[in-house]
Amino acid sequence: MTEKDIEYQRALAAMHSFAIEDIQTNRGGWMTEAQISKLRWRPVIGCFGLLLLVGGLLIVGAIVSAASSPDAGFFVPLIFGLVFAVIGLLIALRWHKEIKENRVERYEGLVLKEEVDKKVNTGPGLIPALIGVLIGAILSGAGVKNYFYKLDNGRKFKVSKAAYNALDCTRPYCVYYSPLSHRMLAVEVLPDTGTAQRVPTFTQFS
Repeated sequence: MTEKDIEYQRALAAMHSFAIEDIQTNRGGWMTEAQISKLRWRPVIGCFGLLLLVGGLLIVGAIVSAASSPDAGFFVPLIFGLVFAVIGLLIALRWHKEIKENRVERYEGLVLKEEVDKKVNTGPGLIPALIGVLIGAILSGAGVKNYFYKLDNGRKFKVSKAAYNALDCTRPYCVYYSPLSHRMLAVEVLPDTGTAQRVPTFTQFS
């Protein structure tokens, strides 16, 4: 790699918050301890924690309701509580499996960029949908965007505007990401031979 490529690699590492040393480990199909630590504290952990909490509260509420007024009404919160708890448990098990197996997937080739208006998810129902459309229109008018790296297999990774602008879509990269949660771990700058790889290569380590 040229000195310019090395500086570019350092810039990408800073934008995506990974160490250049991580790439060597990722090449072997593994995550580094630092990358595993980041996965442990991803929002998904808070997500399944919240689902378990809500599910538990609904189940407890149903039990209390049944004890004070035994009728068929307590089945509704009980069922919802069980559903939330099961979903939270499945997410927890999936996350635990990814951390325990400690593997990465790799993509080599061109990386595309995608820019879309920021959307607001307000949940089901007419009124929440209308609120979401209104907020989305305000954000769109204010020029608020979401930025993504897009691979040929349809996988997308949300990035900062600076990282989005820094990507050169005419040269090849190697993107390392977690196989289950699909979190981008590192981006490696490949030598630019003047003819970027048009046929991407996907590697799933086993």
